[in-house]
Amino acid sequence: MTHRWIARGPGRVLFLTLATMLGSLLAARFVQAQIGVHVDQQLLELSRTFEGLLQQSQSAARASHKTNGASHVVRFNGIVIRAETRRLVASSAELGALFSALRAQCQVPLGAAPAARHEVAWGAPILENSNSAESYLYCLRPHTTTTVANMSSLAQNFATSLDLAQLGQVFGLYARSHDNEHQLLLVQLDGAVDLDRAFSRELDAPGRDFPDILRPAGRRSASLSLNDAPQLNVYQLPDDSIFTLDSYAQALKQAGLSVTQPRPDGSGSAQSLVARSRANTYLIVRHPNVGQSARARLSVTRIMD
Repeated sequence: MTHRWIARGPGRVLFLTLATMLGSLLAARFVQAQIGVHVDQQLLELSRTFEGLLQQSQSAARASHKTNGASHVVRFNGIVIRAETRRLVASSAELGALFSALRAQCQVPLGAAPAARHEVAWGAPILENSNSAESYLYCLRPHTTTTVANMSSLAQNFATSLDLAQLGQVFGLYARSHDNEHQLLLVQLDGAVDLDRAFSRELDAPGRDFPDILRPAGRRSASLSLNDAPQLNVYQLPDDSIFTLDSYAQALKQAGLSVTQPRPDGSGSAQSLVARSRANTYLIVRHPNVGQSARARLSVTRIMD
């Protein structure tokens, strides 16, 4: 496996923070920059999740004759991500050339002529990885070339707003490969990327609760929607919560939903259940707390409609 780190200087610190934010759907507000295998696995997990989600959506659309389009708008905690999926038949060398083209594009400031020469003090931060089965490249393409002269003002603007859009625009390419057949996922962040609001410790994460299922107790810490329809919500259970899946299942049944619970695991209590409303089916999972300061979480995922 090839693992490359091209983020340099102050851009590396900023982009590692970004990578952690993108890579962990359950991240805390200010997760410290992480390196090596952990970030790699988190970015792969995110890429797989998005690609699988979009493929499922496209399959449903084709089955219902709604559309054959492959472009989507994903919102994660209020951050707008424009995503597109494509199928490509190409050799590994041709796929590598596609990644090389994106890598070169990342180094050209937004709005600049592609053929123009740029004096770069610090190149655009890039994270990439590749093997025979999966490859990805994510970059923060800057608005302007980062130099000694403007580095201070750029850092100050970001520190004031915590909006990555002040620095540039995030682009990404993920490829899932089998021989010469590749499933591509292209993403770009659109508009403000307000980390302070997206990962608030006090407020609900920007997003929407599912309209046909009882909201569990606790703060919504993560919310993912596809084309304005909520797909995943994560709730952080209160410290003093006596919440159990059994009690939640009973509440859902009383609200008119059909509930299926798997057999309890070795701990004596079930950790997941499936709930069906008139329109949707949901997978609900209780995630136990990890560490002294972490709280238990409940994830609710719409798996079909």
